[in-house]
Amino acid sequence: MASPYRRPGWLKRQARSHPLVFVVSIVCVAALVLEVGFVEGWFALPKSKAGTNVPNLNPFGDQIFSVTGSVAYHPAETDGASGYFPALDNQSLCPGLCPLPAQIFVSPANASQWLVGMKIYFNVTNKGTSGDAYTLANFTLEASGADPHLFALVILCCAGSGYQEPVTSLYVTSGATYGFLAVAASTTALPDAGGGGYELYLNATSP
Repeated sequence: MASPYRRPGWLKRQARSHPLVFVVSIVCVAALVLEVGFVEGWFALPKSKAGTNVPNLNPFGDQIFSVTGSVAYHPAETDGASGYFPALDNQSLCPGLCPLPAQIFVSPANASQWLVGMKIYFNVTNKGTSGDAYTLANFTLEASGADPHLFALVILCCAGSGYQEPVTSLYVTSGATYGFLAVAASTTALPDAGGGGYELYLNATSP
């Protein structure tokens, strides 16, 4: 059966009649575009083209040796509970993948800005007692070497049911699993690391 005919101005009338639904729909579409963009590599370094001026932000060929996740628990605020996010309890967030060369790519927030670093995909499950929900927040990034702030956490996204959106904190119910994408990068050329690369540390707090 064919779709019903919609007179011109239908979208405008829907926005006026159902403003909340309309805004939520737009946000979901934008989040979906962001997810597809990351998955399809829209923000990755483009193929070599004549005239492409890609800066050499990794002149010494430095690598990312490891990415370690950690979470600082506050048992005093959770009736003594801790360890409910084991994936971040000093665990590797790139098992079998590191070391990796630090990649040069376009900033997801600014198409004219080049970055050097890596994208980190990882999952976190709340394995606390059934019924307990806890918050993950205050995500920060540090690096080994002389400058612990050489790399910054450019963006952290949460992958949910078919969408992906930037987050600063997340309320995780017991048994729930969330996927994350973190972009760790520098806007300046990496100095000679001496040992050939860097170790990264992704930190969070709970609650």
